[in-house]
Formats: sequence, C-alpha cells, structure tokens
Amino acid sequence: PPPRPPQAFSSPPMGPAAPPSCLSRTPLALGSLARMQRHLPHQQHHHQQQQQQPAAQPAAAAPAAPAQPQALTQEQKYIMTTVAGLQQRVCGAMQKKMAEDVGKKLQSLTDKLNSNQVSADVCSQLAQWCQAMERNDVAAAGQIQTALTSSVWDEHGTWLQATKRMVDQAKKM
Repeated sequence: PPPRPPQAFSSPPMGPAAPPSCLSRTPLALGSLARMQRHLPHQQHHHQQQQQQPAAQPAAAAPAAPAQPQALTQEQKYIMTTVAGLQQRVCGAMQKKMAEDVGKKLQSLTDKLNSNQVSADVCSQLAQWCQAMERNDVAAAGQIQTALTSSVWDEHGTWLQATKRMVDQAKKM
C-alpha cells in the first residue's frame, strides 16, 4: 500500500482545566496549580501569536485584485456577440470534445476583452475576421487569423487556437 501522508499534529486547546484529583488534595499541589494558572495566560498569548504569524504572512503575499471590468467599446461588443453566434453555428458541426475546447478557449477571448487586455489594433483585425466569417469568406478569415497568429500569438495564443479551429470547420461546411 502507498505510504500515508503525515498527519498534522494538533495540540489540545489550552484553557483553564480542572486539576487532576490527585493534585487537588495537597496544599503544595494547590500552590503549583496557582503558579501554572498564572503562567497559562502568558502561554496562551504566546501560543496565539505563533498561530497568527503564519496566517498573516500569506495575506501579505496575496496577489493584487483582478482588473475591474471597464466599459466595452462598440467594436468589443460586436466581437463578443458575433463570436458567440459563430460559435453556435460552427461548433455545432464539430465533435463534442473539440466544440467544448473551442468554447473554453473563446472564454479566454471574452475575459481579455472584458478586462481591456486586447489592443485596439487586434480588436480591429478580429472585427474584420468576424465580418469575413459572417459572410462565409473563409479564405479572408483564414488570412486574418494567420496574420493575428504571426503577430500576437504570445499574448493571445489560447483564443487564436479557437479561431483557427472555427475557420477550419467553416471550410468543411
């Protein structure tokens, strides 16, 4: 059998506990108990500080909040609407797994458009790609897609794969 992962050790909760019955009968034990109880709040405070310190460090290293969505331009809205329509039309003829993959990759485009991570130049070319796909000019759409791939693959490779698959599927239709 595979080795078990080590279990985390948890110490019992610290707090005022009833003294064991053997200690409560002698005066010496009562004095020792009183000393232990005086040190207990200090130990609890020290223990709480140790527990809080590790929790505070990850909070300081937390990533910055994601960019807030800004108002979309008319071109960005056109791209999102058109791509969604093309996705329904073209991906309906694809195999299920490929259609799901294209949908996931197109979500990357939507996310980038919503957070203004697509330059105006790329948006312009993408709008031209949408127009070519709408009029079933797959040759022009393919050229635009190839040009985009050559120029912005590093930034937008994920959703560009989806546009390539959509062009390829449109050629078959």
